[in-house]
Amino acid sequence: MYKKYTSNMLSFLVLASFVGGMAPLHALGQNGSVYESQSELESAEANLEEAQGGLEVSQEELAVAKDSNSSMIRKNAETASRVRFEIQRLQSQQAANSKETSRLAANTKKLEGDIRKMEQKENQVRAKAEQVSNKLAQVRDQNTRTTEKHEQAVNSVKSAQSDMSRLQQELKNSQSELRQAQAKQKRSAVALKNAQSKLQKMQAYASKETKRLDQQTRTLIAQAEKNEKRAQMLEEKRQQHEERLKQKRQRLSEAKERKKKSLGRLSSN
Repeated sequence: MYKKYTSNMLSFLVLASFVGGMAPLHALGQNGSVYESQSELESAEANLEEAQGGLEVSQEELAVAKDSNSSMIRKNAETASRVRFEIQRLQSQQAANSKETSRLAANTKKLEGDIRKMEQKENQVRAKAEQVSNKLAQVRDQNTRTTEKHEQAVNSVKSAQSDMSRLQQELKNSQSELRQAQAKQKRSAVALKNAQSKLQKMQAYASKETKRLDQQTRTLIAQAEKNEKRAQMLEEKRQQHEERLKQKRQRLSEAKERKKKSLGRLSSN
């Protein structure tokens, strides 16, 4: 915006000096004044051009300038029309060129001061923009670190949730195994109680039965011993009978033999 104003002012000053140089009705003193003013304007123009060379358009001004390009073209056309009208007006006011030139020179100085102020302001804006850029870089860096920490925290939470799910499943499995073990222990306790009861009954029955069997065993042993003694006596009697029978058979055989011999002797006689 300031650059556009400066450019229009320079165009105005150049046209004014051109009109002053072309005016044939001025006296020599007035012409000298015009030439001097023209020289001052040219010097001011050079200074302004030099100042313009050092003035950079900020990014926001450049964006605004791009957005208002069509408007600037229209305004430039209007400015050209106004300049043409001003040339005609200046041609009719050649007598006032000297005074106007002085005024324009003062305006030029004021404009130079305004430009210096704008340059200072631009430097301040640039410094502020640099601070903002540095701050933005710091914020971005901090945001990056924060994002990384957040991702690490999210991963830690996911890992913890996974571990918790695994532990919960292990706990459920352990609780299920515990319930099964408790049920098994209860069943085994009942079985043990039943076994103990059966054992006690069996022990009582076995004790009673053992006594009965012991008594029967002793009775049977005594009976067996008695039977063995009787069998031995019978065996001895049998052996005695067999011996007597053998003796009788022997005597019978001897008797038969003597009888046979005696019959043989009788037959031979």
